[in-house]
Amino acid sequence: MATEVEINITPINRAVTIEVSGAVKGDPGPAGADGPQGPQGDPGPQGPQGDPGLGDMDSSVYDPRSVVGDAFLEDNTIGVATYSATSTAITTLDLSAFSSHYQILTVNTDIQFSNTPPLNYSFVKSLKVKSLVAQTLGFSTADKVIGEFVADGSVNIVSIEFSNHPTVGLYITVLINQ
Repeated sequence: MATEVEINITPINRAVTIEVSGAVKGDPGPAGADGPQGPQGDPGPQGPQGDPGLGDMDSSVYDPRSVVGDAFLEDNTIGVATYSATSTAITTLDLSAFSSHYQILTVNTDIQFSNTPPLNYSFVKSLKVKSLVAQTLGFSTADKVIGEFVADGSVNIVSIEFSNHPTVGLYITVLINQ
């Protein structure tokens, strides 16, 4: 499409005034939709590939203040649900292996824990514990147990907070509900 333009320039004390007039040749046609998007800018170079990690939340590599290995993969932050249909007199639960654990008691059981949080960190784990007959449940490593385990075949919901405070050290609080 050609445009015919007439320009008159008049200098006034070193300033320039421009007057533009003219008409467009040809039929402009109907107004159209917006045209296609222009080209995108250069996105820049791709950064280096990160370490894929080993899939563990071992306290030796887990630091919630930074992304170390795969500590923040969805499987680790949402967690793994585990199940055990048997128990022993002392049952040790590895805290790096689950977020929620379902335990059926087959003997009187004391639950203990491994891989507790490092200094200045805390987290909460969930247990569902059921006794088929009249087994008892204890938490010998807990500092405070709130509520009582009911051994009537119902599922007891157990929330456990693990906090490793700088001056107090590891403190384990167990809350049992039915």
